[in-house]
Amino acid sequence: MHEDADLRPTGVARLVLDFLAALDLSDVTLVGNDTGGALVQFVVDADPTRVGRLVLTNCDAFDQFPPPPFGLLVAAGRRPGRLRLLMGPTRLRAVRHSALGFGPLATRLDPQLTRRWIEPVLRSREVRRDAARFMASIRPAELLDVSTRLPSFERPVLLAWGTADRFFKLEFGRRLAEVFPNARLVEIEGSRTFVPLDAPERLVDEMVDAFYPALR
Repeated sequence: MHEDADLRPTGVARLVLDFLAALDLSDVTLVGNDTGGALVQFVVDADPTRVGRLVLTNCDAFDQFPPPPFGLLVAAGRRPGRLRLLMGPTRLRAVRHSALGFGPLATRLDPQLTRRWIEPVLRSREVRRDAARFMASIRPAELLDVSTRLPSFERPVLLAWGTADRFFKLEFGRRLAEVFPNARLVEIEGSRTFVPLDAPERLVDEMVDAFYPALR
């Protein structure tokens, strides 16, 4: 990104909206997981015009942005140099997939995939700069404020929530289901945070059932 790019959550949401506008996309299905779920909420708060429906799997919600213990990681990653030190040990698969890495977030982790997740931060000073700027701008109160306006999004929302998540607990999904006026909550048994990795077939099935039942 350009050095002066707005990388606050509101700015990233605007980048998503600009992308949809540039491609002239409408009736879009936005899918958000983990921090991406928070960004999806910022998107529809800013401008839901091009969004036809939402899919939220386990993600930040209300003032849990992020939930414990990830707030410590976000605080530590607010400086590019420190971020590099934090991520350095994840070069080792054993560390990446351990309790100190991605291990608690999914039951199905592919080593090549997780390596691709970390390589940009390890290799690029610009990526570290941008990641640190984003983390430095996270304010739980801002997502909590967004949540007060989510009832105005009346289009369909699917909440596909992994029940084995230690961090984004099922209660988050239940609370979001109460906020959106046209929401459906389904529990994905045994899945952790990364539902698209742990239960991809089940997630697709639930999306088809929720939005395109005629395809069955």
